[in-house]
Amino acid sequence: MAVSQGSDGDEAERPPKREPDFVLRSNTVALPLSLIVLVATVVAVYYFVPVRRGELFVRAAEEHRAAAEPDLPAPTPDQLSAWSVGVFGTAVPWPTEGVVATGARAIEIQRLRAGIVGYDAGGQRVSVVIQRARDAPPRKRRLADGDEVVLSWRVAKWTLVAIGPAATVATWAPPLGAPAKLLKTGR
Repeated sequence: MAVSQGSDGDEAERPPKREPDFVLRSNTVALPLSLIVLVATVVAVYYFVPVRRGELFVRAAEEHRAAAEPDLPAPTPDQLSAWSVGVFGTAVPWPTEGVVATGARAIEIQRLRAGIVGYDAGGQRVSVVIQRARDAPPRKRRLADGDEVVLSWRVAKWTLVAIGPAATVATWAPPLGAPAKLLKTGR
């Protein structure tokens, strides 16, 4: 150790200066190690966490096909509005013109409350799933699923997903409030 003389004449030990080579070596080890940990974490997340793209569509189709008992059978528009306040805590923009609700029930999709209402629209059995939008999915989307078609659109902060027969989409979708752009088969 290096020895220095203080102002009193005392000798005080001071630590030796670090060699610049040691500092450079420690940083060159820390950077690659940090990058390895970062890359391993990103790869692990992408590998182990499932992709949930389109889960709202899939669940809407499953719930439409399920023969589950509704929480509220054949509700009037006023009953449906009151039920929505109970389920979501606020009024929900359910379709009411030209459609008759046949039943409503609450479900959960991706740990968020959602509601599904069965309708008789233009003589067709259709279902509408509504959920508060928490992300930025496409504003309007159409998906053909065999004999059925799934339509999705936004109304304010709500995402509505309607599912019904593909052959008669032009008759049942407009009364539900689906945008005209979704009725074209090219999209």
